[in-house]
Amino acid sequence: MPAEPERDPQSGEDGLRSWFRRYGWLVAAGAVALVVLLASWPLVSNAGLPWYDGRPEAVVAQPPTPVPAPATTEAPTAAPTENAAPPAPKRTKAPPRKPSTAAPTAPATTSAPVLLGPSNDNGLQLMLMTYCYTQRGMREAQLRSGTNPAEDNWECRTRNRRELINMRAACQWRYGTDAVARYSDPANAYTWRCYRD
Repeated sequence: MPAEPERDPQSGEDGLRSWFRRYGWLVAAGAVALVVLLASWPLVSNAGLPWYDGRPEAVVAQPPTPVPAPATTEAPTAAPTENAAPPAPKRTKAPPRKPSTAAPTAPATTSAPVLLGPSNDNGLQLMLMTYCYTQRGMREAQLRSGTNPAEDNWECRTRNRRELINMRAACQWRYGTDAVARYSDPANAYTWRCYRD
């Protein structure tokens, strides 16, 4: 004869149902907390996002590919006899070439600086935060006095320490020793970008 499930003396419910009724919310809250923790791990671990490594992509201009002239077809010729002269080659006229639609390129006299990055305001702040963490041991990159002025406004911070960020050094740390830092608007600290001259 099967044993009857244990019943709660106060409510008259089965033991398992009673347990889930009392503690089910705790299990659900723990599951939600675990999902939030796993989803936020790349953002709080300074590991960066896997699809963005910050390296500039080189853009190489490809010259237009030449169009080959159509091949001419000739009828097969019979094998020459001993005393016969070789047949004269047939001359065919090549079809006229279409004029090129590509604009002629002017020779480059001076090269413009090449933008290395970052590509936007969020990328700038992420680059500076990573620079502060890896080079200075500080977790924050903040502005001293709002977004105005651009120059001498970014700094690395901890609770009791602040250091001004040398933007050229940050660009060279990120993109190599030939990188330079420039801003496009002297009244906006988020317009700093790294270039190669």
